[in-house]
Parts: sequence; structure tokens; C-alpha cells
Amino acid sequence: MATSNKKIISNSLAKKMLFCIEEYEAIKNKTSKKFKTVKAFCEYNNFSRQNFLKIYHRWKQHPDMSSLVPQKRGPRFATRRTDLQIEDEVLALRKLCLNRYDICRVLI
Repeated sequence: MATSNKKIISNSLAKKMLFCIEEYEAIKNKTSKKFKTVKAFCEYNNFSRQNFLKIYHRWKQHPDMSSLVPQKRGPRFATRRTDLQIEDEVLALRKLCLNRYDICRVLI
């Protein structure tokens, strides 16, 4: 159920952003009837110019609906985890009551 709702929200957001991209290009071509400046356009739609341009440039590189929805930020969970062998060594040294500075000296 939750993924279905996320999909619906993503699709509606992508459609809105596609409409915004079309309006932005009309502003740039000076054919927009609603807005004269990009600043007014961004204020009306309640998003920053920087974030909109990021999505716009992503759309220009890959004109696909998936490029219009917000992308996941940051690394995946536990992708930057310390090697398990080093982790075991640190735990063994902690059991010997060594502090972090001593453990650093031992491991280096």
C-alpha cells in the first residue's frame, strides 16, 4: 500500500514538474502569458530557483519522467561500514580497556 501511494505521489509530482519545465521554457522564449520573470515563476510555485534548475538540467540530460522526481541523497545504509576484521580488532582492544587514542596507535 505504501509503495502504491509513493508511486502515485511521484507520478503527480513528475507531471507538475513537466508542466513547470514547459512554463520555464516559455518564459525563456518570452512567450509566457502568466510570468515575465523566472523569479516570479519560482515564487509562485514555492520552490527555489536553484532546485528547479537542478531538476531542469537533469530533465535536459535524460528526458524521462523518473528524472523529474526527487532523487535519493547520500550513500545507502551500511555502504561505508568499516571492514569487519578491523571492527573485531577494535572490539578486542576495547575489552582490554584501551581508549580511542591507544587503539589508533595500535592499529597504525
